[in-house]
Amino acid sequence: MSYTTFTYAVSTAAPAPISLAPLHALLAATEGLFPKKPTTPLTKFSVNVTNTGKVDADDVVLGFLTPPSAGVGGVPLKQLFGFERVHIRAGQTVTVYLAASALDFATVGQDGTRAAQPGEYTVSFGVREALAQGMGFAEQAIRTEW
Repeated sequence: MSYTTFTYAVSTAAPAPISLAPLHALLAATEGLFPKKPTTPLTKFSVNVTNTGKVDADDVVLGFLTPPSAGVGGVPLKQLFGFERVHIRAGQTVTVYLAASALDFATVGQDGTRAAQPGEYTVSFGVREALAQGMGFAEQAIRTEW
């Protein structure tokens, strides 16, 4: 919570379908249950954060991915893929950039193995339930494919 209020707006159009080929190749080349997290982002997102209150304040922008079939058969409801703390003066807007790696688009089965999950994801910034308290929230649909 904060002494001020914020609004979020996704500042980029939805990307073209994101290829999961790098994830598939990473998982195929991995021995064991814990592949090394790739350092190169699979995709990047940007969100404009505006301090709509009268007090300068910090905000922590959280980035979540909601996979296809969320909540079904052990698929997580959502996954945190990035966060950034920013200081925003009253009335000002800053752009926050968050990147998702290939592994952020993988799910873990009951046996502990990771698998690519193609389909429509929802990327969200902030927590929807905090909107009533003046905190920012924005979301966007994205597609992944092989």
